[in-house]
Amino acid sequence: MNNIFVSSESPDGSHQCVVEGDERSVWAYLHSKEKKEILSDVPVCSLTPLLTVKEFKEKYSGDGAPPLVEGYFLQDCVYPKLENERIEIEWSTEGLDVLVDQQVVSRIEFGKKRGFSSFLTQDCPWGSPLKT
Repeated sequence: MNNIFVSSESPDGSHQCVVEGDERSVWAYLHSKEKKEILSDVPVCSLTPLLTVKEFKEKYSGDGAPPLVEGYFLQDCVYPKLENERIEIEWSTEGLDVLVDQQVVSRIEFGKKRGFSSFLTQDCPWGSPLKT
């Protein structure tokens, strides 16, 4: 089990971003502090090698954050030794960026349910590719 957990409150205090990981992957979640609900989420990276689609269907039963899958994500998204100190959350008027090692890897825009990842190769249930 890892200890990935980073959180940040928006400058106006209305939202909170939580970046957390399980044994497989790290995701960012945008929370409404008023409604006390998750508004949006986006994958940040994988902590383990990417699964094939077949492995995903066999191993993932819907519990916890989904592991990341080959064909949808680039191999560059695997960070097996990620630590909290390498993760940053930067807010803007449009939403937030999640950075790993000072590189934007994920983005959540206010009003959109799915986020954007620099590691995604195509639109899918996990989000859309981040175009910078």
